[in-house]
Amino acid sequence: MGISKGIDIYGYVSNPPYATTAETRGNDDLTFSQNDYTLIGKMRHGHREIDSGNIDWDEHTGRVTLQAKVDGSKVLSRYVEIAPSTGSLGNTDMGNMLDTNSVIAPGRYALSYGFYDAGRNQSHQAYLYLTEDYSHWMGNLATTKPAVLAASFGKFVLPGAHDAGMFTGLGSAGEARDLIHRLIAHYGDREKAAAAIVATLGLGLASLTTLGPVLIAALTAALVLLETTDTPLRALVNLGYTQKEPISTQLTLGTRYFDFRPGYNASFYRKDNLLRHQHAFIPGCRFDDFLRRVVEFLGSHPQEIVVVNIKYDGFLEDGMKPADSEITRYLGAALAGKGIALGDKTDLQTSYQNLLDSHKRLIVLEGNSDCRDSYSDRGYATDNPDSIIDCLNQALNQPEKTWTVLQLQGTYTATEEGIAKAVATFSDAASPLLSTKARFDHATYPWAADRRHVADRCGDRLLVLLNDFVDNALTSHCLAITKQRHGE
Repeated sequence: MGISKGIDIYGYVSNPPYATTAETRGNDDLTFSQNDYTLIGKMRHGHREIDSGNIDWDEHTGRVTLQAKVDGSKVLSRYVEIAPSTGSLGNTDMGNMLDTNSVIAPGRYALSYGFYDAGRNQSHQAYLYLTEDYSHWMGNLATTKPAVLAASFGKFVLPGAHDAGMFTGLGSAGEARDLIHRLIAHYGDREKAAAAIVATLGLGLASLTTLGPVLIAALTAALVLLETTDTPLRALVNLGYTQKEPISTQLTLGTRYFDFRPGYNASFYRKDNLLRHQHAFIPGCRFDDFLRRVVEFLGSHPQEIVVVNIKYDGFLEDGMKPADSEITRYLGAALAGKGIALGDKTDLQTSYQNLLDSHKRLIVLEGNSDCRDSYSDRGYATDNPDSIIDCLNQALNQPEKTWTVLQLQGTYTATEEGIAKAVATFSDAASPLLSTKARFDHATYPWAADRRHVADRCGDRLLVLLNDFVDNALTSHCLAITKQRHGE
């Protein structure tokens, strides 16, 4: 044994035709497969070491190869070269988070994957989830289980995208640097700008008193780096991007609930009056483009229904919030002539069949006052999945409301360590939010699939499992819990 660097590998396969494999020199292949057809597959985890003793004297890195197979045939292969002495990456086709996009073969399979470049004294992470194609999962469920059609739409469990539009928005390092310069100039100095950002986190008074000064100090230091180095784009992606798939791919993966926060750009960065998804002061996907993609998808998937939750949490300025009439105008323009009617919260208890018959296939929910939500400031500012599960349990112990959202992601970027990791890196695969993705999935997905935890406790109204970096395994689990609510 020599010097080594570890990598944690997470996997999910839904049924026997699918298998994933991780190959590393000097180790047995790590294969995740399933022998039987079951209601839900198992989340898997394994660990491998890239050891200097397993590579030649004139080599500096060892290779990890991830493969996905369907009926024994390889459908995807990705690799990363890792230096055992430093953990640094060599050649790889997974070196940029935003380039690790899911692959969907219509009618055959869906594949989500990702890679996290960890720092010293930590293991890298990779995940690979292989399932059926879930682009028509609601309609397919109704075909195999017709009772779903007569039941309330609220008996569905929907896979949801947290901050759904935060996968794009900043096109270059120059744009990112300009945004940071304007932010600091607007508030007068870095500390005041940092304090304004911390205020958008929505911390309660007690949390703000204890966590506020720490986060302000961390953000102030971060803004120094962002203003004076050439890494602002990478840092803003790490701090603000909660998804890595475009809306059309999120939909095809099975996502049917979208947390979208349309607003104007902050006053110091407003160059037009278009609405975009806003994350504090970081702009994301345009609202009109989001709606266009959703309506296009519904047009080609006639038995699917999409729910959009419009809210304005976390905006840096009150003036970023649009008037209700502006939201109505955008929705009207998107639906004009498309044969799709708009629904609202009163339709959640309508039968699935009646919604299809009345063409109400885009349901818009406003705000979260009628929502039982698991989120809490302290509980989610963590890299420990146990804290998230505690919050999920606490939410399900509360009285049911019009709908329920169980948030499975953490907000590691609301911690001092998370902010530092977002900024102090030269890697495009080192997002702090991505660092918790696979580990949290491995804990929260099986927890939610245990009917004693969710299906038997959640009540009779619409349930959403919300996550960052939405994936096909999330849909697989939501489909299984929907079946549990229907008696399986």
